[in-house]
Amino acid sequence: MNSSFIKENSISNESGSALIAVLSLIALASVLTVSSITFANKTSYLSESFYQKAFTSYAAEGASARIQWLISSDRRKYPQRTLGVNTSIENKQNSIEVRFIADGVWHSVNYYGMTVNYRITDLASGIDIGGPDAIVNLQSFASQYEGDKREAYVSFINKFEDYTDNNDLVRLNSLESDSYRALNLYPLPRNSRMEFKEELLWIPGALEFFPPDDKGKLSLIRLIPPQNMPRPSSANSFFSTDMSLVSTLAGLSEDESSIVNTAREKWINEGIDLSLSLDVGLMTKLRSKFSFIESGYYTIDINTAAEDSIVSKKLVISGRISSRFTNPGIRYYQYFSY
Repeated sequence: MNSSFIKENSISNESGSALIAVLSLIALASVLTVSSITFANKTSYLSESFYQKAFTSYAAEGASARIQWLISSDRRKYPQRTLGVNTSIENKQNSIEVRFIADGVWHSVNYYGMTVNYRITDLASGIDIGGPDAIVNLQSFASQYEGDKREAYVSFINKFEDYTDNNDLVRLNSLESDSYRALNLYPLPRNSRMEFKEELLWIPGALEFFPPDDKGKLSLIRLIPPQNMPRPSSANSFFSTDMSLVSTLAGLSEDESSIVNTAREKWINEGIDLSLSLDVGLMTKLRSKFSFIESGYYTIDINTAAEDSIVSKKLVISGRISSRFTNPGIRYYQYFSY
């Protein structure tokens, strides 16, 4: 074979191999470049997300602290805490002074460039299932049910009573320790007063009558104070109590319930006095069952989100707030961040 042919063929093969190697390196470099850019973008996105989450969290906590001070200041400035009466006050600059009262109205405040929405309600609201009158309070809610639904509710009350009493006697259609063990719910029942309102959901049938609201909270049930902390007054705040409970406890007809709900919405949205929307008879009914004076125990709902971001933070805190802060400061009855 011609030696020149062999040499040319060898050179050709070497050139082809070199080309493949160069192309492979270029392809590898391209992949690494794209990967680096993708990783950098992902890192940047995650960093921005973490930053926004942290910022909204701090903003929610900071705003809640500021609102607590403002409630205290409002209590000191206006010791009369009656709700449902227009308390708008014009200051020297002819602008309406913002009040910090437990009327359930949503407001917004600018907190270091971020719009923070907040609402103040009264902790004294809902069915009290943690006190000595828990059974009586649940029974008062039975009047809204009829037929099989009422029987199911009575059965639930029996289960609640067996859950909280200190004996093993089983009431009609109820459960005791053996039944809870069969349901893999040992060591239930508690056989004592409830410590957390959410444990109500451990009792079979509770969800049928007390489902969580759209925020995941048992809004029909009153918060149970932690041990060794004072309890709010037993009377439910009218503006902080769920409307279905208002109708039931006040014994309102369907038409009356609609009128009362409209009046409450007018107060919340327009600041119109209840006395201008409700007749004396309805007001008397409501005042006999509900309180229109703040209890001094507040729940603050915070909802914050950066205007250019979908990242948001919700904070719910409850505590006793007076006209001045003393040691050990505010002790929280609940503190939920989500």
